[in-house]
Amino acid sequence: MTKTIIKKTAICLKTTGTASEFLMDSIENINKELSISNIPKSYKRSKGNGKLIKVHDFEFNNKMAGIYAWSDGEAGWENKNELPPPIAEDLYFGNIYVIGHNDNKQVDISMDEYKSLLNKYFGGFEDLGSDDSWSSEEEVDDDDSIHDFIVNDDEEEYESESESESDDE
Repeated sequence: MTKTIIKKTAICLKTTGTASEFLMDSIENINKELSISNIPKSYKRSKGNGKLIKVHDFEFNNKMAGIYAWSDGEAGWENKNELPPPIAEDLYFGNIYVIGHNDNKQVDISMDEYKSLLNKYFGGFEDLGSDDSWSSEEEVDDDDSIHDFIVNDDEEEYESESESESDDE
């Protein structure tokens, strides 16, 4: 009798700062360490030194998201993804893996769920480039003195009479 291998969706936080979903063989018992052999070859190109360990569990949507990372590695292989507190200040190397689980059994975690988790634990971010990020104090009125300092490029330049007389000599 052949054992059926069940695949589960997990998240890879790449060293470049990007993230993507991937399928991996389901893990029967989630614990403190994650064997790199459970990760597909295409998602384990970038790794740190030592063991891949669970650095934190985040609770969301009635399940847990285990964050697995290397805390040791070579300079230049630091992971550039921003992580929520309390692990935000820690330095990790290589790819970081987000594995969903319930009662130590692996469950799927999607990119949408991971974004929801980040929003929950970061408290949400404002889009600093959006129009609504301006406060009413920052608006410039038409009669504001700032306009005295701004030169309109469409206006012609005029020389003073004293400058034109000195040019004629």
